[in-house]
Amino acid sequence: MSELSNGAFLHIEHFGSTAVPGLCAKPTIDIMVAMQDYNQFGSLGQKLVEVGYREFPDNFAFQRFFGKEVQNNAPSFHLRIVNEREWTDKNERLFRDWLTAHPDDAKAYGTLKQNIAGTHRLDRLAYTEAKTAFCRDTVNRARTERGQPPKKLGGIKTPSPLPLANCKAHP
Repeated sequence: MSELSNGAFLHIEHFGSTAVPGLCAKPTIDIMVAMQDYNQFGSLGQKLVEVGYREFPDNFAFQRFFGKEVQNNAPSFHLRIVNEREWTDKNERLFRDWLTAHPDDAKAYGTLKQNIAGTHRLDRLAYTEAKTAFCRDTVNRARTERGQPPKKLGGIKTPSPLPLANCKAHP
């Protein structure tokens, strides 16, 4: 990613369920990168398309979202590009860090995901909405611990178009 961006990515982090040790996860690697201003994207979008990513411009507010599906049971990739000024307070990073530091909460989240994946296996929007309260409460506990006020989470306009897959624990 660093080489592809030619230095435009100021931060690159793995987040999401596969970034939390032992958490049940779909085979999707979530990556978040920060740029000085993601609206000054230039030719980087084309470079991402050339290496197999596809942009989904209507999925998320205040970020650009790209997805890459890989064949042969390899993991897919989600790439979120955000503005650097928002990096420290990104909900996804707070959520990952909280679950990593609080294994009981990670276990509860894994159980929730497995239950709703069974119920909403073919309905990605319902699956995402069923996780929202847990995610909001967890992020707000992380914010409180940092001395920040709670925040209403906006969520996704539409779920990621990449398919749901079996949830499996990982190291």
